[in-house]
Amino acid sequence: MRLLFWPCLFSSSSFVFFGVNWQRVFLTSLQSVTHFDEIMTLITRIGDPATLFFVIVPCVMWAFDTQLGLQLLIAVIVSDFTNAVLKFPLRGDRPYWVFSELRQFEPTCESGFGMPSGHGSLWIAVSLNILFSSFFFILRSVMVSTALWTLIASRIGNKHVIISTSIFLLLIAVSRVYVAAHFIDQVLAGYLWGLLVAKLIDRNFATLYKRFLAATVIHRLKVVSTVALIAGAIVALEYHVIAIVSDPLQSLEYAKMGCKIPNGVHLTTGPLVGTLRDIGVLVGAGIALSIHPILPLPTKTTFSEWLWSSLWRVGLGLLCLKSISWTAGKLKPDGQGVLFWAHQFLWFFALAFAMVRMVPLGRTQKGHELIQK
Repeated sequence: MRLLFWPCLFSSSSFVFFGVNWQRVFLTSLQSVTHFDEIMTLITRIGDPATLFFVIVPCVMWAFDTQLGLQLLIAVIVSDFTNAVLKFPLRGDRPYWVFSELRQFEPTCESGFGMPSGHGSLWIAVSLNILFSSFFFILRSVMVSTALWTLIASRIGNKHVIISTSIFLLLIAVSRVYVAAHFIDQVLAGYLWGLLVAKLIDRNFATLYKRFLAATVIHRLKVVSTVALIAGAIVALEYHVIAIVSDPLQSLEYAKMGCKIPNGVHLTTGPLVGTLRDIGVLVGAGIALSIHPILPLPTKTTFSEWLWSSLWRVGLGLLCLKSISWTAGKLKPDGQGVLFWAHQFLWFFALAFAMVRMVPLGRTQKGHELIQK
């Protein structure tokens, strides 16, 4: 990632030095390569935070290492919540608000402010927490069970994993700029913020989780409710302070004016939605963990047993989460407002609660103890 830092920093400084005209030239030149429309749109969809909530975190939690899955979930919550809180005071414009000549795509018209990038901060926070952990040791412990996987494992080293992750993060950054959802300095700011969150979570999660497990059920519920109330108080205070000087929903108006796609504005990316979604995940996962703590109970299994049990468990679990999301989508109210915000909170509360409750009993906290040859 250090190789990517300086080019991004230079580009960000160039925006400031050359001004608005340089930004316009850069974005229009980037979008002139129309052959990349589909792939850039696909990459930015893959990089959506929903992929982390609904796919990456559940798969890690159910099939590999439950504690790592919970750590990734906390990294997503903290990164997404703080990112949403920062967007209010920083108030960064999005490219499609500023330059009407830019081409727009289905993911373009997000309705929140652009600084910092949520895609950037979430993905780097999750990627670094995976790289900091023993996750790749878990993968190798699975791979060495057969000659084929032994061959694959021998060809994949930590260096290649880091390079592949860096390329993926770079592609997400380019795709966000390509679809006119972010300026490059906003993506850079998101990556830097995600780096701080990743380090914070990696250093403190194991200790805090151990203390959480050692507490009584009542104490756990008190901790969850206290953290949720503090987060809600932060959002409410910031919302009312901003309301004194400007309209807290101003970014939504900018999005409606700048978006050229009929009904293309994404309300789920608007003000307050992200923070309420994160509080819902926190409360749902916290209550589920309080009444159903995930204890370190090592199990032994062969590779084939692990593979088949993981496939049906992940498949059934993702189908359950998809059913919850489909039901929530049918019940979603129109427009922004109290009902819409309550719907987002309850939707992600249900998803997080179900995700944690579906963790198999006996799943150990240390993934490399799970799978024996």
